[in-house]
Amino acid sequence: MTDSTGCNLDVDFTMTIDSGYVYFYNTSTGEPADANYDWWYGSQNSTLENPMFVLEDSGAWVCFTVYDSIWSCYDSTCFWADPASASVDDLEELRFELYPNPASSEVNISLSNVSAATISIFDASGRLVRELNTINNSKKLTIEVSEFEKGIYIINVLDVQTSSYITKRFVKL
Repeated sequence: MTDSTGCNLDVDFTMTIDSGYVYFYNTSTGEPADANYDWWYGSQNSTLENPMFVLEDSGAWVCFTVYDSIWSCYDSTCFWADPASASVDDLEELRFELYPNPASSEVNISLSNVSAATISIFDASGRLVRELNTINNSKKLTIEVSEFEKGIYIINVLDVQTSSYITKRFVKL
């Protein structure tokens, strides 16, 4: 996330699997020296910068958020981790930027390396509130959110051709 007030977070990480454990390594950029971390892996969580969790045999959602307390902003990402995979290399090809965050009337999505995508927006309870389909290399979308209730929303971008997806959160003011 980038904004004019000085927040310049771009959350990213790598993971490895070894002997029944999964290790996550923060590779984010733009974070301050006093950043706060929030990791969720299945039912496990941590506030360490580089946590270790017991491997979930059937796979689990991984969510990672970095908070910048100086500028009062954050960036996050979530995806489904398959225990058969020891990295997130396939997901690194699919990227998107989401701004502004927080938003009051609209959010912009800039897509990279996607020719067709399904964009799903969920409220904090997991209810689908909007779904859009893009084709023909649409690189930037503006989504009207003024009618959304205040709260946290999750945007999931699915690359239709590769079935790769990536998720981010935004706050509706």
